[in-house]
Amino acid sequence: MIKKLICLALVLVCVCSVSFATNVPTQAEAYNRIIAMKTKYPEGTPWSGRHYYSWNGGTYGGASACMGFAMLLSDAAFGHLPARNIYPTSGNPIEISDLRVGDILRLPGHSTVVLEKHSDYIIIGEGNWEGRVHWGRKITAAQVRRATYYTTRYPEGYVEPAPAKATVDMVIDGKTVSVSDIAGHWAQEHIKACLTSGLLSVSEEGKNVYFKPDEASSRAQIVTALWRAKGSPKVKENCLFPDVTEDWCRDAVTWAASEGIVTGISKTEFAPNAPVSREALATIMFRLAGNSEKGADLSSFSDAESVSAFAKAGLSWAVGEGIISGKNGLLAPQGTTTRAELSAMIVRFSIALSRA
Repeated sequence: MIKKLICLALVLVCVCSVSFATNVPTQAEAYNRIIAMKTKYPEGTPWSGRHYYSWNGGTYGGASACMGFAMLLSDAAFGHLPARNIYPTSGNPIEISDLRVGDILRLPGHSTVVLEKHSDYIIIGEGNWEGRVHWGRKITAAQVRRATYYTTRYPEGYVEPAPAKATVDMVIDGKTVSVSDIAGHWAQEHIKACLTSGLLSVSEEGKNVYFKPDEASSRAQIVTALWRAKGSPKVKENCLFPDVTEDWCRDAVTWAASEGIVTGISKTEFAPNAPVSREALATIMFRLAGNSEKGADLSSFSDAESVSAFAKAGLSWAVGEGIISGKNGLLAPQGTTTRAELSAMIVRFSIALSRA
């Protein structure tokens, strides 16, 4: 058993070593690995020509003083990845845009490591600056242009991978799902409530799951969400609209039409994929709530006069109940309802009904 554990440990060490040696870190990873060295070499640590470092980059066997410390930080970030020296060409000095985090920048008489890149300066880590380790000095773009060369461990043609988008984990239909495009969105909590309760759904594209909060809500999506919120009541009638061909929304459309909540755009056409305006959604919810006589004065909104005649009562009620609020100070009644707005309005609608 002990021999097996030793063999397993050796295999893991080899795997980890190969992985580190062959995988190029992102700039964020390189930064974190370098900054971790501050624990061992804090600000002001003595470092001079007496300190020699043998490095793994391959362009040199090693060095002392400032270059030795630069090599040490480079190995911390890149392991055994090979290095390349890049020299400026005639009339084309080194620019900040040429550099990446972890590159060794050879300034006149001094070697440094790039820690941060900004539009007109970089932040560096360095050894043997006045005989000591120093973190955080600023080097201007003009100083960078005077560099004699830089050394990089990133392979030629390397493209930095796009950073992974933050996801929000939630349980949908009994499964934990990571939704890719709602983290930090103003309607995040409303969206989560609608997804976990099954009122709205997500889209799967390969391994990613999206809600698409800023896409327009369709007529089919809206009536289906409201139908589910009412407990998905069974319908006896057949759907009157031949253009409603999807099973997921057919019962919802039939229910909404039979209840007089939504009508077709003609006797035979529902237009399930057509977008819905903010005033139209307010009117749909107003009808579903029972055409309450309560309402708010809309005159405080500068675009109140643009509300359609059919929607005035419904929009007034929705504003009074807090279901719709201003959008940059406007009602924007003819504005398309996004999926994020739909989720927020459904949650607020449920709260309004609980108060009734």
